[in-house]
Amino acid sequence: MLDDGVLGDEWAKIGGALRGLLNGETGRFDCGTLDRLFCETLRSEGLDPDQ
Repeated sequence: MLDDGVLGDEWAKIGGALRGLLNGETGRFDCGTLDRLFCETLRSEGLDPDQ
């Protein structure tokens, strides 16, 4: 998906935005596990999740 010349950047932005939302109040929701999943997915697509 991220290799799509038109939509790839937008998918990467969504991944980054989702990681940002995990910093908010989520109650008992396990944000650490989701953050790791997002990071692993972004890395597998050749992106640096910390950018």
